[in-house]
Amino acid sequence: STSMYPILFQFKNYVLMTYTATSFLAMLAAMTPVLAEARRLGWNIPKTRWLVVQCTIIGFIGAHVLYAFTRFDLPWNEWWRLLINVGHGNVWFGGFLASWVHCHLYAKRNGIKTFEMYDVAAFAVLMAVVVGRFGCIFGGCCYGTPTQLPWGITLNTAEYGFTSVHPVALYESLYQGLLFVVLWSLRKKNTYHGQTGVRYLVLVPLGRFMFEFFRGDSIRGFVLGWVSTSQF
Repeated sequence: STSMYPILFQFKNYVLMTYTATSFLAMLAAMTPVLAEARRLGWNIPKTRWLVVQCTIIGFIGAHVLYAFTRFDLPWNEWWRLLINVGHGNVWFGGFLASWVHCHLYAKRNGIKTFEMYDVAAFAVLMAVVVGRFGCIFGGCCYGTPTQLPWGITLNTAEYGFTSVHPVALYESLYQGLLFVVLWSLRKKNTYHGQTGVRYLVLVPLGRFMFEFFRGDSIRGFVLGWVSTSQF
């Protein structure tokens, strides 16, 4: 099926991009398990709610900055225009690293155990990706290599033209959704603070590394030969 619906709503000069809408929904999805855990752990609820909003904003900035670092092939003046155009071009891991630092500092300032924060943050990021990746699907970015499988999506891509490709964003959404269910069910059985975070840091990068082999958008950038930015 064809999946590109980059514009969700348009009225005269006002345009609401599907990616923007799904990003907002992803923030709300992330907030749901965070607030549930905050109540269980005795955190300040209003501060925790605002933390999720902060991490969403900081995450987008970090994701865009890392994307800019993959585009040094551009002329200098074009690169600077790209850098200040936040929201157009993102590498997910840049957002992860930026929001991770912010969460770490927040925990230190508010007397929260660092590894306890990592556990809660893992649930937030999982849910954000589950919902947010649909923005990639509807926007036609982060697409895969050509496939004849029945669940392929038809896109007009720079690399392959108009053809059916792997819905890699959907693969990642389903994978992380499954991980969320498993890790959420195990959270009260953890034997130490940080156990959910450790599982997250092992299983999510492992899945992402494998899914990158199905990616077909060369614009995402490569570090060494076939090793993409995200795999690195």
